[in-house]
Amino acid sequence: MINREFLGLILIFLVISVVSAQNEDVEYFNAMKILADQGDAEAQNYVGGCYDLGIGVEQNINEAVKYYKLAAEQGNADGQFNLGLCYQEEVIQDYNEAAKWFKLAAEQGDSDAQYNLGVCFYNGLGVIKDNKEAVKWYKLAAEQGNVDALYNLGVCYENGLIPDYKEAVVWFKLAAEQGDAEAQYNLGVYYTNSYGVRLDYQEAFKWFILACNNASGELFETASGNRDIVREELTPIQIEQATLEAQEIQSRIDKAGE
Repeated sequence: MINREFLGLILIFLVISVVSAQNEDVEYFNAMKILADQGDAEAQNYVGGCYDLGIGVEQNINEAVKYYKLAAEQGNADGQFNLGLCYQEEVIQDYNEAAKWFKLAAEQGDSDAQYNLGVCFYNGLGVIKDNKEAVKWYKLAAEQGNVDALYNLGVCYENGLIPDYKEAVVWFKLAAEQGDAEAQYNLGVYYTNSYGVRLDYQEAFKWFILACNNASGELFETASGNRDIVREELTPIQIEQATLEAQEIQSRIDKAGE
């Protein structure tokens, strides 16, 4: 049984550790703020992040915007992207400004900005709704491995004026192999209903298993229900094989996330 004195020492150690870390955050913030006020763009973006998240200083969204903007106006892609996020939030929501700064960062190759700009074009947020532009920016982000962009590309091809399920499968699979539960679920549905692929209950079962592994809430309930329905169409050997394949994919996903 652990005695109270030992627990007290642990508590004191934890408090000292937290206070020490907080002091380090404050000291680093103060040092970076000096550089930021001297015009260093990377420092300005860092200070903006500190104000944004309340690290080393009291949280202040207006100060965050001020420093992000200083960095962004010097062409700092991170500052441009972060400024776009600020304008996307409800506190100072302005989709026109958000799209403007996302575009500047996206043009410098920032994959998160490219994805967010795709979202703006797909939903008509701050720009005229344009699915072709959405696909363009999603593809650029996807080519850099952005999982959300991979999934949204699949959605674009699924819901286009002329749906292209074969192309949707390509992008859903890339997202699914990186652990996107919605993409995994969609692949299960596609293989169950022959959307862009041949009917294959074993493949459907595999992807429903993976969706269950990575989903939660309503998506988990729906995926598990579909998994159980598809299971009835398979032999014990097919179930075992699909389960092993799902485990192999899940193992790769987990290793990539370490």
